[in-house]
Amino acid sequence: MVRFVVCALVLMGPLWLGCGSTCADIAADRAAFARHEGRPHGVDARLSVPFAVMDATLARQLVARPPVEVKLPLAQLGLELTLSARLDGVHLQPAPDGQVGVLAQVGLYDGDTRIIDATIATRVTPIFRETNPALIVSVRGSDLGAVTPSTTPASRARLARWLREKLPRVARAFATDELTGTAADALLQLFAERVWPAVKGPVLGTKTLASTELGLPDVPIAQLSVRSSATTLHLDLQTALPAAPEALPDARDEPRLTLVLAGPTAAALVNEGMARGLVPSRFTSAGKPAPDGAYEARLGWESGARPLRVHLWQSDAKRGKCQSAVVSGALAARVERDELVVDVHDGVIGSVRGDAMTEAFAWLDALWRDALELAFRVASVVSFEAEGQAVELRVHDVAVDRATVRFELD
Repeated sequence: MVRFVVCALVLMGPLWLGCGSTCADIAADRAAFARHEGRPHGVDARLSVPFAVMDATLARQLVARPPVEVKLPLAQLGLELTLSARLDGVHLQPAPDGQVGVLAQVGLYDGDTRIIDATIATRVTPIFRETNPALIVSVRGSDLGAVTPSTTPASRARLARWLREKLPRVARAFATDELTGTAADALLQLFAERVWPAVKGPVLGTKTLASTELGLPDVPIAQLSVRSSATTLHLDLQTALPAAPEALPDARDEPRLTLVLAGPTAAALVNEGMARGLVPSRFTSAGKPAPDGAYEARLGWESGARPLRVHLWQSDAKRGKCQSAVVSGALAARVERDELVVDVHDGVIGSVRGDAMTEAFAWLDALWRDALELAFRVASVVSFEAEGQAVELRVHDVAVDRATVRFELD
């Protein structure tokens, strides 16, 4: 349920009374609005997903992967050691446009003691599924290649200490820091060049290691592009809606999953719902929805202090009663207890043709409700799916500015 708080609207600015307007003028005005809707456009929406959010869904799928035993060929040091190799994690990271970076973490363990850290960096291309739209990011064992062991001073010193402890007591007395450091370097190279190629198959397997499915907003997607910032994956959506959005703000790192809709796109969503009979499009003079109402309405958006617009037309040539008006307003929105609360203010009636339509404010409540409620529902269908289980997201916050409607999701 969406609850609305509509502030009192005052008539600001002049009213243009089209005394000489005819029904032909009104029909031309309606046709001009339709042409405006059909202008070419670019990105309609951006879904921004922090890598950490996607990492969490991937990590759940790796918990049960068993370690693989590894026998180290260290006979020259008088050692016969059996360790275990594990895939510790898969994390997403920035990559060139169209791809997602993947960083896999691999560890070599002596019991519960981690003695070697290594990483495998690669890139994968997400799959866009058009039916039940979703972006699917899958990581397979075959996507991962050679490992790069960590050679930081701390990790190298840890490995050297471990080697020293494993040496026979007599050899340990002669094991200087330089000698154990050299042995640690040799073991790191051995792990990368001989051990990992031998155990890669058993550790990673041949099937999908982990996969996450991101359910996309319920809009007619014509084109999807993928790019990333430092900590966030961005999906730019171009739709088949007849909208003419301005450029969205530059993509940025986001702490939460965020959906930004261009204002004209949000308006076009409502108009599409009207055309399909999902949202009322005809109203009585009192602003009540009615299939045979005398007034037709459509929603528009023009960037500015009062970006939201309701376009109204009455065309009754037989009775010679034809008129039109545009009602503009500013909009603030917030979420309270999972409900969307909207505050319409600074209302203005303008561009009047025919009789003065002072009753035009009656349309505000219904149409603003339809606009934001529909956008709210679009944002709410975003979801994650991992291991066949869907994780539904809820709208945490909403904000409206001159050019966009922005939803933050939990």
